[in-house]
Amino acid sequence: MKFKLHERTYDLATLDRLSLLDILMMEKETRELGNPLKWSDVLRIVAEVEAMQPAKGASAAEVEKAKAKVAEHPDILWMSAITIWSSRRIAGEKVTFVEAIDFPQSDLIWVPDPQDHKESARPTKPARARAGSGRATKRPRAAVTASPKTLKAVSTPE
Repeated sequence: MKFKLHERTYDLATLDRLSLLDILMMEKETRELGNPLKWSDVLRIVAEVEAMQPAKGASAAEVEKAKAKVAEHPDILWMSAITIWSSRRIAGEKVTFVEAIDFPQSDLIWVPDPQDHKESARPTKPARARAGSGRATKRPRAAVTASPKTLKAVSTPE
């Protein structure tokens, strides 16, 4: 998944790419905003949200139920803010936590992954080989029509 903000598209950053300075800066700035988050709190929130994700191959109803559950998580806004801030920092922007998240929500667009990279919900049949395609092999007519009743016994010298 990606997001677009102010005409720039960002990859979602993985938190393990943040520097120690970034983490300490985030802790200081969240404290100043009135919700002090320690790194252990961030890791806990990530684990809780990941545990709410639907299993691979889940039905559409299960996926929607999981999305609703994630949206109700008490720290989901903070997790969104941390995700946006860390993505912008890793993209090379020298912004503070507050600067990174100070924008109208209407400017933020979540960009889903392309569907062509996901597995098909329905398995497909393998294509049949056609004569002349290079995949079909011609067998002698006798091999096609032979049956135990039409085959004559063949003797081999001993």
